Amino acid sequence: MKTETFVNKYGPRFEEKFVVCLVKDKDFASQCIDAVDENFIDADYLKTVVKILFRYHEKYKVFPTMQNLELLVSQIKDETIRALSSDFIIKAKVENDFDLLEIL
Repeated sequence: MKTETFVNKYGPRFEEKFVVCLVKDKDFASQCIDAVDENFIDADYLKTVVKILFRYHEKYKVFPTMQNLELLVSQIKDETIRALSSDFIIKAKVENDFDLLEIL
């Protein structure tokens, strides 16, 4: 039985938008780092992206650039997760409308 969190209770579209916000908005990601972890997300590929973001921040005290994130995602060993994460990063790069409230 999955645990409902404030992120996953709104469904996969919200989860994806939430992670886009983490990837693109460093201030938002900084506010979330102590309150959110990858277990708040259901989709494995999004969990992986969040884990990469937060571990990078833990190590370097900054969030990765989009270019660094792409490189880190390309190193994921699981082919399916790597492909889904790569596709997500491509979409996130061009996403301009990442207002979470619009889909609630």
